[in-house]
Amino acid sequence: MHFGINKFLFLNLIIFIHTDDHVCNFSIAEDSANVGVEVGNVREQFPNRISDTDKSLVLFQWADWCDICRYFDVNSDGTIQIIHKLDRESGLLREYCAKNEICKLSLHLIIYEGKVLHKNTIDTCLYLVDVNDNFPAIDWNGEDRFLRITENQLPRNPLGQFSVTDEDAGKNGEVTCKVLTEDFALKQKLSKVQSYKKRKIYDFIFTGMRAFDYEKNQKIEVKIECSDHGSPSKTSTDLVTVNIDDENDCKPEFTKNHYTLSIPENKIMKIQNAVLATDRDLTFPNNHVTYYVERYSNLFRVSSNGTLEVLQELDYEYQQQYQFKIFAFDGGVMPNRYSSSAMITVVVVDENDNSPLFSSDHYYFKIREDHVIDSEIGRIQAKDEDSGQNGKISYFLRQKLFSENCSHYFKIEKESGVLILQKPLDAHEFSACDFSVLAKDGGTLKQFETLCKVTVEIEDINNHKPEIISPINKIIQLENITESQIVTRIVATDGDIGLNALLNYEIIQGRFRHYFTIDEVSGEIRLQKSTLPPENFQMTIRVSDNGVDKEQETFITLQIIVDNSKTQKSSIDSIFMWSLIPILGILILLGVLVCRRWAVRVSKAEDPDIGRQFLNGKQSVAR
Repeated sequence: MHFGINKFLFLNLIIFIHTDDHVCNFSIAEDSANVGVEVGNVREQFPNRISDTDKSLVLFQWADWCDICRYFDVNSDGTIQIIHKLDRESGLLREYCAKNEICKLSLHLIIYEGKVLHKNTIDTCLYLVDVNDNFPAIDWNGEDRFLRITENQLPRNPLGQFSVTDEDAGKNGEVTCKVLTEDFALKQKLSKVQSYKKRKIYDFIFTGMRAFDYEKNQKIEVKIECSDHGSPSKTSTDLVTVNIDDENDCKPEFTKNHYTLSIPENKIMKIQNAVLATDRDLTFPNNHVTYYVERYSNLFRVSSNGTLEVLQELDYEYQQQYQFKIFAFDGGVMPNRYSSSAMITVVVVDENDNSPLFSSDHYYFKIREDHVIDSEIGRIQAKDEDSGQNGKISYFLRQKLFSENCSHYFKIEKESGVLILQKPLDAHEFSACDFSVLAKDGGTLKQFETLCKVTVEIEDINNHKPEIISPINKIIQLENITESQIVTRIVATDGDIGLNALLNYEIIQGRFRHYFTIDEVSGEIRLQKSTLPPENFQMTIRVSDNGVDKEQETFITLQIIVDNSKTQKSSIDSIFMWSLIPILGILILLGVLVCRRWAVRVSKAEDPDIGRQFLNGKQSVAR
């Protein structure tokens, strides 16, 4: 069997020609089968069957019994043309093409040719190929898309059912559905074929996959997605709303396990919001809470809004404390009614008979003298064992008699006891300030008050520069220079105290500063050499303090004039004196020799003993 492609096809028509003398097969895709499209040419496909070449002597006509032929027309040259849109899913074609992806349309053509109108019949067929041009149709069969489920319902219970159809044939009409959440699932039933339309119907059961909590979600929107198996696939979506019905599954919960309330004696009263229990159920009456007092029901009652009512006057001297259990019930119906319990302790408050008590008898605070004005220094705290207004404490400043009057530098917040600086401080004026704070309770019939001591120590800051007070004359003249000679002394003062006022001295600038040294503590400047060139020396001395936070400094520049004239004259005199020493020695030696000779002569002339003694004495002198 041989197939060829007809040259007259348009719009991607695919034509298969059967070589059998009695059959002509054509094929066309559904989306190309539009009005005016030429399917093929009979004359060209069967040149041997149509002998008359004169077109005017050939007549083409569809057979009367060919219902499907109404969709086509054939002109005098044998061209078959579509005159009605071919749609497999509608009209007469639905019955022909219901089950098969490729639909075979049988066409019966009668040919009259020649002058005697010789009749000839040609049976041909057209394959109408399905394309995926229909979306899956989701039908809830008249049911509402708003489904309902009771919270805590067991999983996999059916919630609803829907059907899906696709007008396409073959795989184009096969459908798969899914839900886009793990909370729900679809269960597919056996597919069935619709008799009158001859198409498949897919039934799905919509089920929940877990238990739901109404208190977390009152409704859930679920997206269903159905896709056919065509290529490319077509997908339809549907949105389902699942409403969750509340049931009484929560019990009342108290905000505390134990409530403590203070009630003054001799008073019948109500305490609003004394206790509170809430039920997480969101619907009435499941969330309606009522209370029941187990003991002392003759003394106390709790209303549904949590207000504690004191039914009788309480006597502190008779009983100081009551403890009992309270129950909270929701509005559910048995057996689904729930309850919970808590403890209540009622403390009976006596009259105002307690004084404020400070946490310390003596408070110590340390601040810098640059402490920010209107800022907190510290907190004075006192407690009063009484309750209500009787236990409310107010704070006041009191000046201590034996201290300087410095309390006006401070103020105290009446209610909180916060001590605040209200004026600048100076550590040089006073290093500490002592005063008292008075705490007074809020009793109406009688009041109690207590004093405590407060000491505020002021820490000095380095806010003064050193001030040089000596030397006044910054020009110094040096004469008669000797080594280690004191040139001058720098004297400076600092307005701070402590380390901030401890000064250091150093030479920081000067061309001949190596001739001098300065004591870094005393400020004494001394010569390091005994001789200096005849120069005018200029040096800069830095005076700095030992500030903790920052260092303050001051500078002084000295000019030192050296006068060497007297020093040189003294040196010449010394040289002259040293040169006379040898001459004096020679003169003394000559004198000794002269005396000896004179003594010898005397001894020989007069008394030898006298001359000998004289000679010995002179020799001793000479020695």
